[in-house]
Amino acid sequence: METMHLPNIHCCLTSIWVFLVIFFHNFHHMHGLDNNTQIINIGAMLSSAQHEEEFLKIIEDVNTERMPGIRKLNGTFLVMNANPIQLALSVCRDLVSQQVYAVIASHPPNSDLSPVSISYTCGFYRIPVIGISCQESIFSDKNIHMSFLRTVPPYAHHAKVWADLLDIYGWERIITITSSDQDGRAVLSAFKQIEEHSDGEIKIEKSLVYKPSSKTNMTELLMKTNDVHSRVFLLYANEEDACSAYAAAKKLNMTDSGNVWLVPEQAISGKALKEAPTGIVGLRLVNGTNEVAHINDAIHIIYQAVEQLFDKNSNNNITRPPSSCRGTEKYWTSGPQFYKYLLKASLQNGQTGTVEFDQNGDRTSAEYEIINVVDGKDRMVGTWPFHTTKKLNIVWPGGQETDPEGYQISKRLEVVTIKSHPFVFVEEMGPDEKSSHSQDKLYINGTNDKRWNGMVGELLDGKTDLIVAPLTINNERATFIDFSKPFKYQGLTILVRKGLTFRTKEEDSGSSLTSFLQPFESALWLLVGLSVHVVALILYLLDRFSPFGRFKLANETGEEEDALNLSSAMWFSWGVLFNSGIGEGTPRSFSARVLGMVWAGFAMIMVASYTANLAAFLVLDRPEASITGINDPRLRNPSKEFTYATVKGSSVEQYFRRQVELSSMYMFMQNLNYPHANIAILALKDGDLDAFIWDSAVLDYEAAKDCKLVTVGELFSRSGFGIGARKGSPLAQKISLKILSFHESGIMEGLDSEWITFQHCDVRDNQPATLGLKNMAGVFILVAGGIIAGVFLVYIEIFYKRHQDMKEKQIKLAKAAAEKWRGNVEKRRTLRQVKKGGKAGNEEKKNGRTDSPPHSPQSLNGADNPTLPSLLQLHTRIKNIRRNPTEKVTVEENMV
Repeated sequence: METMHLPNIHCCLTSIWVFLVIFFHNFHHMHGLDNNTQIINIGAMLSSAQHEEEFLKIIEDVNTERMPGIRKLNGTFLVMNANPIQLALSVCRDLVSQQVYAVIASHPPNSDLSPVSISYTCGFYRIPVIGISCQESIFSDKNIHMSFLRTVPPYAHHAKVWADLLDIYGWERIITITSSDQDGRAVLSAFKQIEEHSDGEIKIEKSLVYKPSSKTNMTELLMKTNDVHSRVFLLYANEEDACSAYAAAKKLNMTDSGNVWLVPEQAISGKALKEAPTGIVGLRLVNGTNEVAHINDAIHIIYQAVEQLFDKNSNNNITRPPSSCRGTEKYWTSGPQFYKYLLKASLQNGQTGTVEFDQNGDRTSAEYEIINVVDGKDRMVGTWPFHTTKKLNIVWPGGQETDPEGYQISKRLEVVTIKSHPFVFVEEMGPDEKSSHSQDKLYINGTNDKRWNGMVGELLDGKTDLIVAPLTINNERATFIDFSKPFKYQGLTILVRKGLTFRTKEEDSGSSLTSFLQPFESALWLLVGLSVHVVALILYLLDRFSPFGRFKLANETGEEEDALNLSSAMWFSWGVLFNSGIGEGTPRSFSARVLGMVWAGFAMIMVASYTANLAAFLVLDRPEASITGINDPRLRNPSKEFTYATVKGSSVEQYFRRQVELSSMYMFMQNLNYPHANIAILALKDGDLDAFIWDSAVLDYEAAKDCKLVTVGELFSRSGFGIGARKGSPLAQKISLKILSFHESGIMEGLDSEWITFQHCDVRDNQPATLGLKNMAGVFILVAGGIIAGVFLVYIEIFYKRHQDMKEKQIKLAKAAAEKWRGNVEKRRTLRQVKKGGKAGNEEKKNGRTDSPPHSPQSLNGADNPTLPSLLQLHTRIKNIRRNPTEKVTVEENMV
């Protein structure tokens, strides 16, 4: 009992001494005041009597500099008692009795309940209490501490500083380790609110809670973090629990390089500072232990609130605070109003910085020092709020000076996939393996919360680490999960049945050796070969029987020329077809040359067609299809004659739902969509479906596998397949870098050729149609026409030759008859002249003169010269012979 009374006696003596000091102090000032001057009493319960002088001095300074003459502040000082019951009694006896307007409360070093006792007692009578060192979160509960406010922020305010540090260093995923008391719950709640408003930039990957100051096995607790990627630990613990956490972390090698530890002020003070490993980063409130500075700012806040209270209300409306704690005393009716003015007060240049309060009475603006522990010593590396995004000069765990990445790749990953050829093939699964066949779909539950099912749902629920499947990258999914870079770029396309005759690879195993024959059908090749020989034979016959051919014509020497034999005709025919030079053995007759020109035209058309179609086989890829693409009228104008569909609840269906111009297609497909792509493809093969719209990679694989299917039209809604990871997971970036390297090295292209576009079907199935007889029939008709024209012309040549021979024979006969006739005439004239010459000679001899020459003109033009009349008669007879050849004998006889 004596030990209990000694502190009470000391406290009473101290109180009496303080009372006398205040009495004489007030008495001294009251002598210089008017009777209308109003005294505003302020109480103070501080940690030691050393602060009394500063408290009174600050009040005096405020009265002198700021308070008007009608109102003055008056201070009542008490030393904080560690016993909460005695402290409550002291509040009633020494402060409430003085009708204080507000109480400034400190925080004793060896008691956490003393400020609570003051807040309870004053709050009951609605007397505001301003705490200057109380950071516990319990004081933010206005249901209990309805009149409490403080010039220091609560411990939960550390979450804001930690969030800014995470932002500067780019750490997105963290692990929280908090106590289960009210402060620990408040810190965790504050950080979860930051997480919700960070748009996925901050994610609590794992949250661990322990009981404070208990025998919690910290080693077992920290071992639970081995299955997560994050290595950024946010620890909230008091001094004692922090020491236990540091010891367990050292034991598990969690304080080595690559780890990050962010701790509160308590975890780097006292014994915890000595136990803290190198690299710990903690916080320390600026001026947090400077009690005088907080007293100064608290008095100035009270001054502002008093001014507002009396300036905006008349004295009659403001009631006096209660004067005792007796049962008959009611609470202060003007206290809540005065408390509101305190919350609204703002001190911009206070000794502790800017002082402002939120609706809970907590200080909103505070400054922190960033403390880095190195070898058991603390050093300041920066201050908060940060005025720059420049990183701090921090020594991290393990003595690492470079900034840690803040994550580790777990050695054991949970992966979810879905059966989807050609990307995922499922054979036999073990007892611990499972397969998911549900499509990912975003739905809204009864609480209007958006939830995913399927693979994305399992990833978001933490059941898996990765989605390794042909997962289409779209905006809906990217809002909730992270994607790697696309491992397959693709889009949407349409799969239909072919309307052609198909041959499998087994049916034409030698196609690679005879690929040069592909432009023409076999029948066309046979007809071309047959045509070469037929034309050669006809050329030979035409030149053989033509009168103008080489067969019987003689050259200038009189020797017979070499005739166009069958071998030369064959050489000419093949030479023209292959466009090779023909040096000899060409046809001579006009009929044969006409056929040769027609055959040259045939050869030109056939060679050009073969060349063009062969190039198409080597380059082009234009399959025949029943529709042209997404803009085909049969798709844009749906009807029951042409049905098409996609997969229910898939990203493809969502694409059609979002596109306004495709709304008619979406409405048409709603009742036709299939639950899975494999079922839809089977329906397409069976004829129950005319077209199937799905991912191009999958449909290209199906078209390559089944020769009766073909993809049509251009790709639309281009996207890609990516690997899904949780928001902020480091796996997404690691996988993306690997995928990019695969693309650059050609590995992805090789996989694409091997598994998707491997062309199992005959190459010709996806190439232009092979030319047949119906395509080239006109050319053969042209050759046939040339043959017929040649035969017709050879007959004309024969008839013409006969006519020409007959004419030449007639001319020869006429010439022969004329020669005979001329001979006879000459003979008769010669005889006549001879006879005349004999008689004339005799007369000349008699008369002594000679006659003129027998061939003189005078003798020819004489009356007895029958030459001209005879020639006219001969010409007339020749005409008659032409009209009637049978008269030639008579003519010859007459001429003779």
